[in-house]
Amino acid sequence: PLKFVTELEGVNGFSQISGKKGIIFFKDYYGSNQQGDHIDLWNGSRLTKFKTWIEFSFRDGRHYSKATVWFWPVA
Repeated sequence: PLKFVTELEGVNGFSQISGKKGIIFFKDYYGSNQQGDHIDLWNGSRLTKFKTWIEFSFRDGRHYSKATVWFWPVA
């Protein structure tokens, strides 16, 4: 349900979900006019693709800093 969604703010928001597993949604963060969206799985430290480990470890998630980010925890 939507009542369990957490809205994250910028790069610092990822510290709120560190160690938690869930579904993550990025709104308006890439492409022309920043209109591209993405939904993925979060394993507690990165998205599904291994490449995102690099983005979060070395770039501190700045690639996603302009996105509106929603997170739904799962058990």
